[in-house]
Amino acid sequence: MVTEFVPGTTLFEAIKEKTMSIQDNIMVKNNDINNPVLIDFGISFNKVDDYDTSLTLTGQQLGNRFISLPELLEKSSWQRDFRSDITQICGILFFIITGKNPTTFLDSDGKKPHQREEIKQILSVLSESILTKKNRIFDIAFDVIIDYHWQSIPALKEALIDILESENQKDNKIETILESIRKKQLAVNSHSEQRELFHTLIKQTVEQISYVVQDVVKELGSDFKIRSGGGVGPYGDNYYELINWENFKFSAPLLISVEYNKLVTKCFMPNFEAYITGNEFIFVSKFKEKEIELLRTSFSDEPDFTGFTAERLKEFYYEGIESIIPYYESTTINYQQQ
Repeated sequence: MVTEFVPGTTLFEAIKEKTMSIQDNIMVKNNDINNPVLIDFGISFNKVDDYDTSLTLTGQQLGNRFISLPELLEKSSWQRDFRSDITQICGILFFIITGKNPTTFLDSDGKKPHQREEIKQILSVLSESILTKKNRIFDIAFDVIIDYHWQSIPALKEALIDILESENQKDNKIETILESIRKKQLAVNSHSEQRELFHTLIKQTVEQISYVVQDVVKELGSDFKIRSGGGVGPYGDNYYELINWENFKFSAPLLISVEYNKLVTKCFMPNFEAYITGNEFIFVSKFKEKEIELLRTSFSDEPDFTGFTAERLKEFYYEGIESIIPYYESTTINYQQQ
């Protein structure tokens, strides 16, 4: 509050002493003083005065010099269409923004009001995004076909609100975009780190498995050997192609197999899978209906491999290898002399 001397009279005295100018084109709807309606006598219709020859007759052209609407031409069947009112609102908006009357939908060059050089110069001070949206409003409003005009107030209102919101946000737009870039960058970096960690844990686990399988093959003898399929094996260092990165799941059916080659060639090919659940990294091996969990450790830079079940893995391989070797009963071959 500012304390100061205010010269003059009270509002009550000013209204009482001075006569206000009351316009004739303000109707009090249903005699309700709280419901005044501004009308345009140039396009109004009064059935009571239908025989007054000084008024515009039915079917004649309606309109004013502010904006000429095609649907108000002589003998048009659209002279009392509510969509004309919506177009008039757009014409008023055009005048508020440019200070110029829209006048006609198309000038001698076939240009709409907002496409004329003088108007484009006035509108050029607007930002590109705001100008694009306002031009879109006028593109629709000043179409010569009424069915292509704004068809309802809610649709026009929504478009205008969108412009206001864009206007309010334009000052912070760059900062908002930069903030979004920073957040996305952090998310990408975090995801990249998780991908690298997941891949590293897989490599380390496969390395542990390869040591166990080498011991198994050594114990079984020369009829057995390690076989790696798909170009990826215990001595490889790239398992990216075997990982579904959408859900961080690793699956390798031909990772470390054991081949038996005596009379027939058989191969024990277990499947290996790795995934993340909660904050833990899980690595399992599967063969037919059997599954064993080889490792469950924290999904972090310092995994704990002390829980790696080497003995269970050996047993798993022995059982699997035993299941693929064919069984031949001992037979005695008798040679008879001919």
